[in-house]
Amino acid sequence: MTFPVVIAVIGAVLFLVGLLGVVRSERLQFEMSRGPRCAAIITGVLLITISGLAFYASVIATSPNGGMTSDGRVVAMLQTVFPSYSTRPDALLTLIRERQREYVRESTGEEEGQCFTSDDLEEFQRSGITHTVIQALRQDNRFINIVRNIKKLEPVARQDLLVAARNIAKPTWAQLGKISSKGQTVAGRQAELLIAETVSSFVEELMQQSDEELVKMYR
Repeated sequence: MTFPVVIAVIGAVLFLVGLLGVVRSERLQFEMSRGPRCAAIITGVLLITISGLAFYASVIATSPNGGMTSDGRVVAMLQTVFPSYSTRPDALLTLIRERQREYVRESTGEEEGQCFTSDDLEEFQRSGITHTVIQALRQDNRFINIVRNIKKLEPVARQDLLVAARNIAKPTWAQLGKISSKGQTVAGRQAELLIAETVSSFVEELMQQSDEELVKMYR
């Protein structure tokens, strides 16, 4: 299930429970007083509303005019509330972090299975993860919208963004001064930097294309 659907289901359940005021199961049955019922109904309505906004944000992010709709204020608000659906130029940084979390294991301890090891890095490189990342981005309308918006930046701002993108990675534990999920092993940081470099280089490659050519990439 996607985020909007999960939130909508939870909201609908709370709304119905509050509306009916009774919860029944094989082992449990109780009636809710007026206060909890009102709270459940209000919370349910809020969650359903949030899910609707999140769904709309996802539609904006993946549409050919994503981030460039007529109502700029609505788009800006949604992209602030739901950064995973943002198509602003700096959303590139969020997208890179998303890919790093997807392909580089979080490191929380030194024991086997708790961190990203040198063996993991070898497998990362051998299995062509960076190629997999690029192929997925080719199918990602949100990414294409981000690239189109990056192209609109002034040259200095564009270069600053790409430099920042290339350097996205958690610090090593040695740099952090402690073993923590806020840091990474040396191998883990290297893998994260490989992803950051791969995505940034792909952005630069796509920026050489015209906007018409980028639009043709939409799925």
